[in-house]
Amino acid sequence: MSVNNRGKKILLVDDDQNLRTVLAEQLDLYDGFTTIQVGSAAEGLEKAKQAHYDAILLDVDNGPEALTRRGNNWLYSENGISSAYFSLRLGGFLAVWSAGPDRGFTQRLHKVGYEVDVVPVRSRRTRGEMHTIWLARRDAGVGRFKQD
Repeated sequence: MSVNNRGKKILLVDDDQNLRTVLAEQLDLYDGFTTIQVGSAAEGLEKAKQAHYDAILLDVDNGPEALTRRGNNWLYSENGISSAYFSLRLGGFLAVWSAGPDRGFTQRLHKVGYEVDVVPVRSRRTRGEMHTIWLARRDAGVGRFKQD
């Protein structure tokens, strides 16, 4: 059974252009999403201010604790994840990839108002290093921080 996702928008923020392109093609071709692609946190923030999204997929660093770019620090702060919260439609998801778990980030997601699932995944289907993906859903409640 296929789901009609026409008109639903995903903001895809990833610094790997090849991965972005392949993922966006798959989301559009098989799932019918409109995918807006950006390669940096700064571009993602600008796009997030311009529209509301059904999902924001974020992979711009090694995660909240394993930062390789100091400029990405803000993304994982309460203000950064609050900004993402208000850029999502009700029921929308923020998905964040990380090299590993971070209890403080999970707590910040909850504090902002997300319903959160922390999902451990392997880098390859059945083997490889363990990574973490946060699936944070904007529920019908009001976020705990003001929108800028």
